[in-house]
Amino acid sequence: MTATARPELTFFLLGQIRAERQGREIVLGSPQQRAVLAALAVNRRRSVTMSDLVDALWERPPASPTAVMRTYIWRLRQALEPGHDRSRCWQVLRSANGGYLLDVDDDRVDWPVFQRRVAQARALRAGGDPAAAVPVFDSALAMWRDEPLVGVPGPLADRERDVMRAHHLDALEARLHALTEAGRFAEAAAEAAVLADEHPLREDLHEILMRSLHRTGRRADAVAAYHKVHRLLGEELGVGPGPALRSLHTRILQGATGDGSTPPAPDPLEAGTAGGGLRWRGPVPRQIPRAIADFTGRTTETEQIRRTLLGHHGEAMPIVLVTGTGGTGKTALVMHSVHPLLASYPDGQLYADLQDADGTPADPAAVLSAFLRALGEPDRCIPYDRTERAALFRTVLAQRRTLIVLDNAVSIEQITPLLPGSPTCATVVTSRNSLATLPVSLRIVLDVLPPQEALHLFTRLVGSGRVGAEPESARQVVAACGGLPLALRILAARLTSRPRWTIADLSRRLTDDRLRLTDTREGSATVP
Repeated sequence: MTATARPELTFFLLGQIRAERQGREIVLGSPQQRAVLAALAVNRRRSVTMSDLVDALWERPPASPTAVMRTYIWRLRQALEPGHDRSRCWQVLRSANGGYLLDVDDDRVDWPVFQRRVAQARALRAGGDPAAAVPVFDSALAMWRDEPLVGVPGPLADRERDVMRAHHLDALEARLHALTEAGRFAEAAAEAAVLADEHPLREDLHEILMRSLHRTGRRADAVAAYHKVHRLLGEELGVGPGPALRSLHTRILQGATGDGSTPPAPDPLEAGTAGGGLRWRGPVPRQIPRAIADFTGRTTETEQIRRTLLGHHGEAMPIVLVTGTGGTGKTALVMHSVHPLLASYPDGQLYADLQDADGTPADPAAVLSAFLRALGEPDRCIPYDRTERAALFRTVLAQRRTLIVLDNAVSIEQITPLLPGSPTCATVVTSRNSLATLPVSLRIVLDVLPPQEALHLFTRLVGSGRVGAEPESARQVVAACGGLPLALRILAARLTSRPRWTIADLSRRLTDDRLRLTDTREGSATVP
C-alpha cells in the first residue's frame, strides 16, 4: 500500500506527547498508554519486543505485565485507527517479529524533524554561511514546546528526555555560535547570558557570552563574566575554568577578541602626544608622596637614579633598587630623585608601602587591587586570583608610560607580581634586604651620611644660628646619630619643638641611658 493511502497521523514528543489526525488531536488515554506510544515513536518503524516495552514502562512490573501491555496496545490502536481492519495490508500500529511496530515516516514525528533541521543548520554554518544557518536553527528550536515527553512515566522516557535535552542545548549553543559568526553580537550576548545562568557549569556558553560582550564594547562585563564562572566552578566543583576559557580571558585582557579582530569599544589609547606616539585617556593616578624640602647630600646616587630612569631605551623595563639599613633615607632619596622626572611618566605614577607599621608584609594581591582601581578598573572586573590580577595589571600598563615605586619591599616574591611588563614603564624599589636575584638596571646600597653631610643636614633642620652657637654639642648629637638621616630628623624635630632646650641639653640626654630611648622616638620611627 502506498504512503498516500496512510492516514495523516502526526506525533509530537517535544513537549506533552500528542498525536493528531489531519490536524485534529487524538485522545491518547492514560500516562501509561502515552509511555507505550513514546517507546514505539522513538523506535518508529522498528519492532519493539514485549520485554522491551515492559522495561520501558516499569522498573517494577505488575504481576501480569504482558496482559496489561496488550490492553494498552489495543486501546492505542482504537485511538489511532478507530474501526481498523486487521485484514488490511497496512496498519499504523501492528504486531511484528514478536513485538509491536509504529509504522510512521520520520517527517511525521517532530523529534526526527528537529534533528534533521539542526543538521541542516550545522551544515550551512560549516559551509561558511552562519547568517543562513540562524533561521534554520530557529525553525528547529521553534518545535520545542515544553519539556520533552512531559508527564510520561517510565525508565525509557527518563532516558530519552535526557538525550533530547542534550540535543536541544547543543542546538541552542550552535545557534549562538552562528549568531556571533554572523556579527550579531548583541543578540548573542543577551541570549547567552540567560543560558549561562540556566546552565552555569557549561563553559562553552560562558565563552560565547564573554566574546559577545567584548565584541559589543562591554569589556568590563566580559571580564566580570569570567570571574563569575571562575568563582562558580571553584565553589561547585573545586576546579578552575578550562584552557579555552582561560585563553579567551587572557586575549580579552590584551584587547583581542579571540577571532583576530578588534572590538568596537573605544580604545583608551589615542594618538596625539607632542612627540607622536600614544596618550592614555583613562584615569591618571598621581600617588608618589611629596619629596623632602631639606633633602641633603646623596648627589651621586640621585644622578644615577635619574639617568637610569630617563636614559633607558631597551626592551626590558628599567628597575632601580635602593637597599640599606633602616634609617639611611632610602625613601627620601627616591622621592627626591623621581619628583623632577614625573612629567616623563604622563600616564600615571603608582606608590605602595609594602610593609605595615608593625612590620607585617603587605599582601601583593591587595596592592594589585588598589593599583587596578587607581587605573580605572571597576571592582567587579578585578580577578580573585592573584596571578590573573597581576596579568591584568601588566595588560592595563602595556602601552602606558607609568612610574611605580615599591617602598619597603620584603622579598622577591612580594615584588614580582607588582612589576609591569612594558619597557614604557619604570619601577623603583626600596628594601632593607639585598634582593640579590632581582634583575635590576641600577642597584644602590645606601650607607650612612658622611659626618660633614650629616652635620649639614642637622644644621638645615635646627637652624644655623643654634648650631653656630653650640658647634661642639651639635657635632656630639650628629655623632650619636651615627650618620642616620632618620635619627637626625627625629632629634632635630624634638629640639625645635622645645625652644628652651639647648643642643647641649639634647646631647646630655642622649648620653643618659635612662633617657636615650624615650628621647629618640618620633611617632612610629625610632633611632636604632
